[in-house]
Amino acid sequence: MAANANLQLQAQPARTVLTNLEEQVLRGFLDQSNSLVHRIAGIHDERNWGEREEHVTAKFFRAINEEGGKKRLFVCCNGTWKNASGTAKLLTNVARFARAVDRYGIHTEFSASAITQVIYYSGGVRDTVRAGG
Repeated sequence: MAANANLQLQAQPARTVLTNLEEQVLRGFLDQSNSLVHRIAGIHDERNWGEREEHVTAKFFRAINEEGGKKRLFVCCNGTWKNASGTAKLLTNVARFARAVDRYGIHTEFSASAITQVIYYSGGVRDTVRAGG
C-alpha cells in the first residue's frame, strides 16, 4: 500500500509557488484576457461583418483593432553603438529622431482621436571588436 502511495505522489505534477504579487499579476492578466475574448465572441452577433471577413482570424484581429485601437511602431536602428539616453554626448540623427517622436500621433481617418505611437531604439549590433574596446 505504501508503494502505491509513493507512486501517486511521484505522478503528481510539481506545484509552482507564486508570491502574492505574482498571483495578482497573473490573475489580472488572465481576467483581462478572458474579458477580451468574451467581448470579441459577443461582437459576432452585434457587428455587421464585411464580405471579405469570413475567416475567423480576420474577424478576431479586426475586433481587437476596434477594441484596442491602432498603434504606430517606430523602429530606430542606429548602428553606431551609441545610446540615445543622456545629454553628455551629441546625439546621432537616429537618436534625435527617436527622441522627437511623440507618444501620440494624429489619426488620419478620425481627427478627433489620437494614435498611440511606440518607439523602439536599438543602438546597434554588438561585435567583439566594438564591445571590448
